[in-house]
Amino acid sequence: MAPRTIDDCLKAQTPSLAKIRSDFGDKGNLILMAVLNVMVSDLVTFFNLGKNMNDEQVKITVQLIIEDYWYLKPEDFKYCFSQAKRGVYGKQYDRLDGQVILSWLEQYSNARADQADAISYRQHDQIKYGQELQNRGRADQYRQDNEQYTEQLRQHMVNNLNKQ
Repeated sequence: MAPRTIDDCLKAQTPSLAKIRSDFGDKGNLILMAVLNVMVSDLVTFFNLGKNMNDEQVKITVQLIIEDYWYLKPEDFKYCFSQAKRGVYGKQYDRLDGQVILSWLEQYSNARADQADAISYRQHDQIKYGQELQNRGRADQYRQDNEQYTEQLRQHMVNNLNKQ
């Protein structure tokens, strides 16, 4: 699980948090808590800040993430957090807490939605204009067939007139 782009996250075959929770019930919630706890704890370890998160703050943040970002997949969190480590969402100045992490996820979620919209729009255009090209091809074929038929009919009439 090493997504390098938002597209990688969108194409990932793993289920969303909501799907994991529904498939595994209470056990699914424990799985999500454990996985996200590891990811958030990794962030805390990565940033060497004076005001870091304690275990209870990590737990509360993970619960909020599950409630608010249930539609995301584990790859989304992995990618978002790796981008945060790179400073994509801004520099960290001596503070890392749930509010900061949730703001990163909001920025990421907005970018992800924009990317999904762009992909959907491109697919729509491909279908729409592809169908138009097919229809245009059919119309061109019809016109060509009609021209051939007209030419054959004209030739037949000329031949009949020449015979008389």
